[in-house]
This record gives sequence, structure tokens and C-alpha cells, in this order.
Amino acid sequence: MDERTSPAAPIEPDLDLSDLVACHDCDLLMQRPMPRPGSRARCRRCGALLRVSRARSFERTLALSLAALVCFVLANAYPFLAFSLEGRTQEMTLFSGVKELWQGGFVPLAVLIFVVSIAVPLIKILGNVILMLSLSGGRSRRVGVHGPRAFRALAALHPWGMLEVYLLGVLVAFVKLSQMATVELGIAFHAFVALMLLTTASVSTLDPHEVWERFEAKR
Repeated sequence: MDERTSPAAPIEPDLDLSDLVACHDCDLLMQRPMPRPGSRARCRRCGALLRVSRARSFERTLALSLAALVCFVLANAYPFLAFSLEGRTQEMTLFSGVKELWQGGFVPLAVLIFVVSIAVPLIKILGNVILMLSLSGGRSRRVGVHGPRAFRALAALHPWGMLEVYLLGVLVAFVKLSQMATVELGIAFHAFVALMLLTTASVSTLDPHEVWERFEAKR
């Protein structure tokens, strides 16, 4: 066990039930672990990982979310790729691809791409920014009451923000189209890659345990 890992504390007499937690592996009931920032807490009996406390979790998540918002704007404002064939060049954006599918009669596919590549990522980014700002600010009962619902909604949307799958489809199309014509990747493509990396990093830096503790403190 490394120096940054500590076992969870045993149950103390007259402890409030809300301060108890059960191990996910062996079901041992113990006091809720409160590890130092940057350290981990493990079960006293089986050694299972109970919590990873990330240092400056809210600040890092907010910074990454704001950077992701900038990349989102760039990814939608500039051309995603340029297709040149026989002297004619056509530029495409993220939304123009959705529009072409809609006009071509592929309505369900157009709606799906719009949801997973534009709507859900934007909702998640804005939701994270608003949530981090609310939890980092002063005490507010509205955050403690409505915050848990918003946090659960953002977690439920996570599987639908499939930026990696969309990017993989773009790369496959790029390889196939490059055999027929000249295809150049635009600024929006690079911004989209950065957006994917930033959103992934924002999820990994957020400590959900600290989020719920802030909700309880603001009630």
C-alpha cells in the first residue's frame, strides 16, 4: 500500500448513519472516507478502492470545461473539411452535414448525429460550467435542492456524447474520399479533436464524492 493510500476509518460510537458507507466488494460498513486531496481511501477488510480524492477538482473541471466550450464554438464556426474535385471545392461544417442528411431524407440519422455531436456535448459542457460555478460560490439552497437532479441528468447524458465514435466515422470517410479527390481537414477538425480530449479530461478530474458533499453542505 503506497503512502498516498489510507484505509477507511472504523465506525465510531454514536456516528450519524449518513456518515456511513458500505464497501462495494465485501459490504463492510464503515465511516465515510475523507482522504486528503490527491490521495486514495481503501476498504480496511478487502483493500478495495473506495474513493480517489482529486486535488482542486472543481477548479480543474471548470477550466477544462471552459476550454472545451471555446473548442466547441470553433468546431461549429469553421469548416470541418474541404472537398476538392475537378477544380471545384466544397467546404463542410458539422451542422451542414446534418442539414445534408436531413434534406436527403435520412431524418433519423440526421437527428442522431445532431444529438451526439452537437446537442449533448453542448449541454454537458454548459451544465458542468454552471454546476462548478454554483458549487464554488456562496451558500445557496437552490443548488442543494436542484443540483442533484442536474448532476444525475448530466451523468445520464454521458453515454450519448459519443464524440469518439463521430470522430472515427470522420476519419474513415476521410480515408475513402482521399482516394477520389483532395480532402483537407479544416480548423474545426482540430478543434473537435481538442474538444474530445478536453471533455474526457474534465470527466476524469471531477470528484463526484466532493460534488455530493457540496450538495449536502448547501442544503
